[in-house]
Amino acid sequence: MKPKESVLDPNIIGRIYKGATEIVDPEKTMAYAKATNETNPRYYELDENKLVIPVLFPVTMVFGPFMEMVMDDANNLDISRMVFGEQEILYFRPLRPWDKINTKLELESIDIKESGEILWGKTSGTSEDEVIFEMRAALFFRRPRKSSKQVKPRIKEKTVEKQIAITKKMKVTSDPSASYAAVSGDHNPIHLDKDFALAVGLPDIILHGLCTLAFAIQAVVDGLANGDPTKVKSVRTRFSKPVFMNNTLTTEGWVLEEKEKRKKIGFETKNESGESVLKFGSIELLK
Repeated sequence: MKPKESVLDPNIIGRIYKGATEIVDPEKTMAYAKATNETNPRYYELDENKLVIPVLFPVTMVFGPFMEMVMDDANNLDISRMVFGEQEILYFRPLRPWDKINTKLELESIDIKESGEILWGKTSGTSEDEVIFEMRAALFFRRPRKSSKQVKPRIKEKTVEKQIAITKKMKVTSDPSASYAAVSGDHNPIHLDKDFALAVGLPDIILHGLCTLAFAIQAVVDGLANGDPTKVKSVRTRFSKPVFMNNTLTTEGWVLEEKEKRKKIGFETKNESGESVLKFGSIELLK
């Protein structure tokens, strides 16, 4: 059998990209909250001692090294075939206004699948040698030809009895994609340019996966953490299907396990057709 053409160069593994020092500017954190349809007043508190930073705001701070990696000609990455596959975030403490964060991205591994290849990268954010957060993201690069075989996720699905604790619906209008691009720096044309999206095989522009995840986190924080984002210790999910404008998303959450000081919440987000757009989701909350 003829081997499939490689999508990614294995020599990129181990490459490191460092970002410029990023400052947690309250004006930017409020803009991020607004772009993700947040209504929690703690994100808009004018007293900086009380202001809470949105849970996913750290992803905007790692965009510098991410873009360096994408634009590095030596990597030869085709972003028109790239989508987020999975995301994992661990928080060691909440961000605070005016924190100075230094970021570093390291390319860790490549998973080879029938329909494409998955590039795993680890990013850390530090302030004065204190690690504030760590992320792992999987970037899926589609092969030119589609395959009938499904990509197996690194996050394993477990059979659990779901006792749904919260349900929240959200309508995706035409605005979130442009708004999220503005606050995140992610101007990939598959999110903004319909002609480009059609040219690469998509039926329309798609919403940023991290914006979809922000909607899901909002449902869990508001419903199961008493609206307190500082209780979020970790987040992980798999982006299983693209989200299009005018989709209606429904997020369900349930308790996976509960301990003395922490509880783990499972969540899943589906579109109006009942198709999962976020799967294998979990959020660990401090009590």
